[in-house]
Amino acid sequence: MKAGFAEVEYTPNEGFMPGEFQAFFAKGAYTPLQANAAAFENNGETVILISADHLLFHSAYANMMRERVAAATGVPFANVLLAATHTHMGPSYDKPCWKSPAEPEVAQVVAHRIIKAGVQAFENMQEGY
Repeated sequence: MKAGFAEVEYTPNEGFMPGEFQAFFAKGAYTPLQANAAAFENNGETVILISADHLLFHSAYANMMRERVAAATGVPFANVLLAATHTHMGPSYDKPCWKSPAEPEVAQVVAHRIIKAGVQAFENMQEGY
């Protein structure tokens, strides 16, 4: 069996971040926001699991990230799994959510870093697990 792991931080400096049911502005960070990924290969079958500090992922946004990880690694789309930790202190969304407006530019930066975590985990796979 092969396994590989990676984590990529995407904590914004300061500025707008979604909160409970009202918008608020971040004044710093207590803990970093990050994507954690693990890749496992056994008997020629590979899966990539990615957990990201985010409230939720809309289907199209999640599928775009899964497609890009699959394209970069050759792992089938169905074997790339993405989960949100459901933090209310996560980054901005690709679509409006409650009173928090969409910030597509921020969402694209976050997506890039989540994708990077998945690809790095795949590239970090080693024998012996």
